[in-house]
Amino acid sequence: MKNYRKIEKVFTPPSFHWVGNGFRVHNFLPRAIKSNTRMSPFFLLDYNAKMTYPPSNQKRGVGVNPHRGLETVSIAYKGKVAHHDSAGNGGVISEGDVQWMTAGSGLQHSEMFPLLDKQGKNPLELFQVWLNLPASAKFARPHFKMLWAEEIPLYQETDALGRKTEVIVIAGSIAGIRAPAPAPDSWAADPANDVAIWRIKMEKDAMWKLPPASSEARRMLYFYQGSELHLAGMKIAPYQAVQVHADQEIIIQNGQDESCLLLLQGIPIGEPMAT
Repeated sequence: MKNYRKIEKVFTPPSFHWVGNGFRVHNFLPRAIKSNTRMSPFFLLDYNAKMTYPPSNQKRGVGVNPHRGLETVSIAYKGKVAHHDSAGNGGVISEGDVQWMTAGSGLQHSEMFPLLDKQGKNPLELFQVWLNLPASAKFARPHFKMLWAEEIPLYQETDALGRKTEVIVIAGSIAGIRAPAPAPDSWAADPANDVAIWRIKMEKDAMWKLPPASSEARRMLYFYQGSELHLAGMKIAPYQAVQVHADQEIIIQNGQDESCLLLLQGIPIGEPMAT
């Protein structure tokens, strides 16, 4: 049944741009949405759609750059990304892993994409999400945390026809399944802020009811893999982002191919964006 009143707005995909010489991204926050407060506490969402690099001795990625007063969450699907920062932290994330960094009082970091296959192709696909920090945490001690794929919980639900939907719970909770603790000074660390980052995967023709959240929360779904699906009866095209009313249960009906979505959700911080 169509119920478009559950949908606030649909955003079309922007053209890609390069970040450094390694990441070819589509920026939905703030570029497509044209606001850095509409989805508070989130204010940046970059998606590097799946691509491959040929073997090369050239280093690719983003060299040393400064951050302060914010957090970065990097979600790897394909390839490997190496992180190093001025606090002495470092690590390499690969398929399914997540890296959560609180810049807080300030640090410098780099993110490089190593071309490990010297004879074949080197795939890369990832999201990067930035969250604002409240004024009380702007100068928090920098923190770095790796969430390994095997540590991130998975929620599964099967519809009446036996078709499965899976939710990888990177932040927040669903049906009593809670994500690993985020960085301690994060807005996401307090469950009252209803922050969620979920990766949703739906089998062909699967139907799933997205459960409601707080009426104060803001919620967005980004459809990044698949051919088509319907949200509350509205047809959504690949690479579109949809802001929905968080306190409404929404029926998601998948199409003829497996589909994947990224969900971002949280109660706004309600403070200026200044870092």
